[in-house]
Amino acid sequence: MRYNEIVFAVLLLLTAVAHAQPNASNASPRVEYLTDASGVEIGLTVHVGELPLTIRAGLHNASAGPLSVLKKRDTAGREITFVLSDGSTAGSFSVAKSGRIESLELKNGMKLALTPARDGLYKETLSVGHGSRVIHEQVTSTGTRFQPSDIALDMVSKTLNLAEAGDVTTKRDASGTLTTVTNSTGEVVLYIVRYGTDKAAFDVSGNLLFLDLFADMYRRPASETENWVDIQPLVPDHIVVTADGRIGAYVSTPAPGAIRAVWDERDDAGKTTYEFRLASALPSN
Repeated sequence: MRYNEIVFAVLLLLTAVAHAQPNASNASPRVEYLTDASGVEIGLTVHVGELPLTIRAGLHNASAGPLSVLKKRDTAGREITFVLSDGSTAGSFSVAKSGRIESLELKNGMKLALTPARDGLYKETLSVGHGSRVIHEQVTSTGTRFQPSDIALDMVSKTLNLAEAGDVTTKRDASGTLTTVTNSTGEVVLYIVRYGTDKAAFDVSGNLLFLDLFADMYRRPASETENWVDIQPLVPDHIVVTADGRIGAYVSTPAPGAIRAVWDERDDAGKTTYEFRLASALPSN
């Protein structure tokens, strides 16, 4: 065999070996459940290739990387206040005596107020500066709602250039603990690890991007008369805290055209901007 033929054969062999090596994008994930000294389960680590992606959660708290959030309940058992590790409040819900959720106020000064207009209609008022400046207002019907979707990537869309990358695709593994997000070219852009009702998102290097916390508000004493189901398609039921200090919230089962997500962003000059996204409208006949 001539020298150049030998070199070509070796290169082919090296290429095949390289493609056979496991990596974070094609290796099967392995789930490791975590327990405390008493044997009580407190979280899990999903191993994606060499990446260990960990989320911990208790009955009323969740943590991942440097982020930790405590969920505080009211006397009815609703998780209405979310407290960061520094003691500040990430988000807080206001509840009327009838049991209706009146508003959500975030640490960044964004406030979403929900006011009954007439049967099945509510006025949504989004303001900043803790209610001092209205940035969007509309009347929305709660007669229909979209299918649940408890993943919202608005707060990392700019960071990961998702808008420029086109549509993203999510794929959950068989265990239900790992969701892999890929862009339109098939490239993995982030991983979302789920434990119970809470989630943590990581970039492809394993760096924490955000905590996504479910707000369990659907409890009420018999003295409360209002049916919360009527307003559920307008109430944000997930609070999102990013590793870079931003706060947001979203509705997992929104009404068509309703405010789906709210969050603060930073422009290229580092100035804070206040963003929101509406759920898609139903197609007209």
